Amino acid sequence: MEAIISNIKGASISNVWKLLVAYKDMIRSVEYFGIAMIEGLFYFGSGSLTHERFVNYITYDILAWKSLNQTKDFVQLIRERVEDFRFQYEELQNITEWSEVIMRNKAQEVDLSVADDYFYMMVRFTDELRELQWLLLDMIKMYMKKETRGADTQVTISIIVLVVVVVISPTIIFLVRHATYTIQVFAATLTAKGTELRREKRRCDRLIYQMLPQPVALQLKKKQSVPAESYKEVSVYFSDIVGFTTLCSDSEPMQVVTLLSKLYNMFDSRIERFDVYKVETIGDAYMVVSGLPHPNGLRHASELSNMALDLIEGAQSFEIPHRPDQSLFIRAGINSGPCVAGVVGTKMPRYCLFGDTVNVASRMESTGEAMKIHISQTTKELLDKVGGYTCEFRGYQEVKGKGSMPTFWLLRGPSDHSKDFKIPIGRL
Repeated sequence: MEAIISNIKGASISNVWKLLVAYKDMIRSVEYFGIAMIEGLFYFGSGSLTHERFVNYITYDILAWKSLNQTKDFVQLIRERVEDFRFQYEELQNITEWSEVIMRNKAQEVDLSVADDYFYMMVRFTDELRELQWLLLDMIKMYMKKETRGADTQVTISIIVLVVVVVISPTIIFLVRHATYTIQVFAATLTAKGTELRREKRRCDRLIYQMLPQPVALQLKKKQSVPAESYKEVSVYFSDIVGFTTLCSDSEPMQVVTLLSKLYNMFDSRIERFDVYKVETIGDAYMVVSGLPHPNGLRHASELSNMALDLIEGAQSFEIPHRPDQSLFIRAGINSGPCVAGVVGTKMPRYCLFGDTVNVASRMESTGEAMKIHISQTTKELLDKVGGYTCEFRGYQEVKGKGSMPTFWLLRGPSDHSKDFKIPIGRL
């Protein structure tokens, strides 16, 4: 049995495996029926079965029928033959009833004639199964002969092909070597160009993603139109350097460039921790927005406020490269509301924001004070909904087109990003 199982595992992926499994199950079925028959004979010969023999009968009877059913499932012909001989021979029609009598294990008087009937019925049944076993073996042999003939044909064809290849191999080798050399040269060139192209593509992608939001950049790369989008709720942040004009007049141009580069690198590294998008920098002006291009519900005001507090904290420890003894002060403004965003220009496309929300945010920054965050009432109301922010009423400010508006100082947030900071007198 183990040898048959080993052969089945090594059989090729074709229909032969079904026949092999069916053959294995048929052998097991005959074996199990034989063991069950012995226990059945003991029942009819002694009038009852001990618990151990009763368990053995049930176990092997179930295994026998299970193996036979599996054989029928794999080979339709076996199913038909089993049904045929069960109905053809009258004594085999009651095999299920005999099994049910034994399984009840009801004590009865010993009747050897009944035992003889049961014995001859089971012998007849297992003989029929052995005939089917031989039938399966013949089917396997026929299938294997067919497969062998096919394999012989394939071997013959392979030998003919091999002879032809050997005859023309010198020419083939020469052509292959020449083609291989050409391909190697071409592949090396292609690899170098591909590497260079990927490097340039990554560089271009980085530049594009710095200029535009990634979803917008991807649309432009696919040559799709990028319509302007209206956002119902965003928050806009502006900041600039206090006394930047005076600082520029007293510094060399390269010193100013170095200062802005160092400052904006520090800002850029800090804003990555927040759900915000850097729009642009113009001179000393730094513009950031939250709530677009991916809307974030009501978190835009809190995200931008946390960022503003963090930038104020970063500016406190910032040193001017060419004037290490002089502190740098920034002022910031935040406003919240609706706005429209879109790409402007074709040669040098820019992602721009439009609307009163942007204008008011710019006004909050320009009317602010050093190292303070000037926010509008709409932003304060959103922060109050979030909770945990400390604000101080600043007063009313005139905003073009809006009139007088109440404004506030943002002092600290729930994460305590800001710290009390006193501006030394005479340092502005």
